[in-house]
Amino acid sequence: AALAGAESLLKSNDYEAALIGYRSALAIKPAEVYPKTKITEIEKLITEQTSRKEAYDIAIKNGDQALGEKKYDPALAHYRNALTLLPGEQYPALKIEEINALATQQKSTDENFRKALDEADLKFKQQKYEDAIVSYTKSLGFKPGEAYPQQKIAEARDLLAAIRNMEENYSSAVANGDRL
Repeated sequence: AALAGAESLLKSNDYEAALIGYRSALAIKPAEVYPKTKITEIEKLITEQTSRKEAYDIAIKNGDQALGEKKYDPALAHYRNALTLLPGEQYPALKIEEINALATQQKSTDENFRKALDEADLKFKQQKYEDAIVSYTKSLGFKPGEAYPQQKIAEARDLLAAIRNMEENYSSAVANGDRL
């Protein structure tokens, strides 16, 4: 009876309870080899399960850290690893979905930023500096910390100031010439 109960517990993956059942069966019949074999097998399974759980915990910790640092590819790799270690866990699956959504959003932001930047660079090359400033400012709406658009805005403002200064000097020279 103890042996049958232990078998049932083992099939349901309740290793700790199955181990107790096999030890009880062994206590009843100490010379039996089968319970000893099963005890060794279960102890090995428990050790593997423990090391798998530890590896899973490390993968989750590393995934969470990478995600917190917005390093999506490494985070994704860690969460996928966690899923291979414990396939039934929902947390890594949810995090993978979250990263995929963030990646889609990031791709859209990158595309919009690039489009605004290309438009701004074209206007800058055409010497339409005020329009270029508007487009560079628009690109900063997608990626506020980017240095390039800020540099180009400053450059465009400097060029506009220089053009205005030259126009004022020209107007002044013409006015002085007219007085002669």
